Amino acid sequence: MAPAHVLGLITLALTTALASCLPTAPKCGPTFDVTVRLPGASPDQVERELVEPIEADLNPAPGLAEIRSTATFELAVLTLEFEPGRDGDEVMRWVHERLKSTIKRLPQDASYPEIGGRRETCPQ
Repeated sequence: MAPAHVLGLITLALTTALASCLPTAPKCGPTFDVTVRLPGASPDQVERELVEPIEADLNPAPGLAEIRSTATFELAVLTLEFEPGRDGDEVMRWVHERLKSTIKRLPQDASYPEIGGRRETCPQ
């Protein structure tokens, strides 16, 4: 093997070894669901009276990457996906505090929004 090739292999090996030792940014972000019910409400009514006010109060949340919502008969489910590296407990506290003020704008017979389904979402 020529000396240049040996030097190249050594450089590649050292670079790979060093790169594997460096801390990497988390690749997964906290994701959870907010669920709220409104007895007797149609999907359109759930969208208008539950989903829209909740989305307006939560968006933009610090580090919120995506919010998806589903409105069905009597039920709204909002999935909140946060950027990688966000502290899940901190995010949940922020959302919980925000929902305390949102509940005042929801219909009186709406359930209190439940936060659950916590998981880590890792982009592909």
